[in-house]
Amino acid sequence: YIMFEGYVADLLTQWLGSVFEESCIRPDRVQTSVYSGHVVLSELEFKKKFIQAIFGNTVSLRRGFIGRVEFQIPWTKLGNQPVEIWVDGIYLL
Repeated sequence: YIMFEGYVADLLTQWLGSVFEESCIRPDRVQTSVYSGHVVLSELEFKKKFIQAIFGNTVSLRRGFIGRVEFQIPWTKLGNQPVEIWVDGIYLL
């Protein structure tokens, strides 16, 4: 089970590494339910480069966070069913 969490964290780091700080996607911060495909990440901090790419110089932002992101991944039906993503709380400072 712990190996699976590490594998999921590695995949998420690959997929989300350009958007969020990698320290937010460590295996100990990833909650997974192996059989249901439910993955939860909390307190994700945006990379400054990502914030600048989105807002440019039009808005002065120091930091940005997402409170919680939940994924529902249909492991046995990838390619046939969508991966669902829920986002709760976007904070910009």
